[in-house]
Amino acid sequence: MREVTLVAFGDSITMDRHVEDEEKRWLSVLNRLLSEQYPAVIFDVINSGMGGNSDREKMARFERDVLDHDPDVLLLQFGGNNSGYNAPSRSVSVAETTQYLRDMRALLPNKTQVVLITFPHVLWMKHAFCLADPARFTSFHAKDGGHEALLNRFREAIKDFATENRYPVVDLYETMKQTVNIESLQIGDGVHLNSKGDRLLGELVFHCLVTDVLDGKVLQG
Repeated sequence: MREVTLVAFGDSITMDRHVEDEEKRWLSVLNRLLSEQYPAVIFDVINSGMGGNSDREKMARFERDVLDHDPDVLLLQFGGNNSGYNAPSRSVSVAETTQYLRDMRALLPNKTQVVLITFPHVLWMKHAFCLADPARFTSFHAKDGGHEALLNRFREAIKDFATENRYPVVDLYETMKQTVNIESLQIGDGVHLNSKGDRLLGELVFHCLVTDVLDGKVLQG
C-alpha cells in the first residue's frame, strides 16, 4: 500500500487539546475522511502543533517537528500568538513571519506539498475577558486598530505567500465569517474550536487535499 505522511504544524489550533474526544479533533476527522476516500493509501498524520507558540517559537522547532518527518504534505498554520501583549519581547512582526515562511519554503524537500490554513475568526471582546487582564489586552492592541485587525494582517501575509508560491489555502477565517453563529464553532473563549468547529476544519482541509494536492501531485508523483 502507498504511504503518505502529513504533518500539521502550528499552535493550539493545530495541537487541538480543547476537544476532549480525540476522535472528534480535526486531524482525526481528516484522517478518517482521507482513509475512506483512498482505501489503498495509509495516511500517517502527525500533529506538530504546540499551544501558545508564536511564529518565532514554531520556527525554532521546524527541523525537529517538520523536516525530521520528511512530509509529503505540510499543513501550515501561522499567524497566531504573535502580539506579545503580556510579554512584548515575544512580539513577532508580519515581516518576520513572512521571512520565516520563505525560509521554510527553502528548507522543505521538493516533494513536500504545502497547504496554508488561516488563523480562525477571533471574537476578541469575548477572548479578552477570558484573560487575566482584559484591559491591558485591549489597550495593547489599540495601536494596531484592535486584535482582529492585527490578526488580519498576518492572514493577508499568509495568503500573499500562498499566492506567490501557488500553494492552496484553507481559509478557515473567511468560512467562519460566513457562519451565522461563530460562537457555535468555539469552546467559549472566542478563539479555540469545539468539536463542531473541528469538524468544519477537518472537512475544509480534506476537500482542499482531494481537489488541489493528492490526486494531481502526491499520489501521482
